[in-house]
Amino acid sequence: MNRCNHAIPDEERDPIYWKLLCYEIMYLWNLLGSCSSMTLQTIIDDCKSVDESSEPFLGLSQFLIGASCYVLNDYENAIISFRKCIDICNENPSKLKLIYLPAYANYELAVVLMKNSVGDYKDEAQKLLQTAQMYKNYDFEHRLKLKIYNMNLMM
Repeated sequence: MNRCNHAIPDEERDPIYWKLLCYEIMYLWNLLGSCSSMTLQTIIDDCKSVDESSEPFLGLSQFLIGASCYVLNDYENAIISFRKCIDICNENPSKLKLIYLPAYANYELAVVLMKNSVGDYKDEAQKLLQTAQMYKNYDFEHRLKLKIYNMNLMM
């Protein structure tokens, strides 16, 4: 229901707007992992081409870049993009339409940091998981809480 007002806008939208909404659904349904590297690169390129003011949801393009880079094992760019998403959401809390984005971005960043064994990121990952748990009443909240619980068991 949160997406209905954005899926049927009053004015005409650019095709990239609709692509971002489709990519978001692909992430939420855990389909990015089954995409080819060429498809993931197309998602990244589309997300890089969008102007932040024309995104369906604040921070969505950076989030999708991070998720796609993570699947491609490009951890460095995934970290950068998830951090940008979190910063965008934190800088504009009154414009945040979907609260799941910063919650999931914190979680995904924690996962990437734990998989990136270059440094000791356990403390930062733990703080990110705690931050993700502070968000309440958003779509797929229970799914994320379960993921965080499982992540905490592995730490």
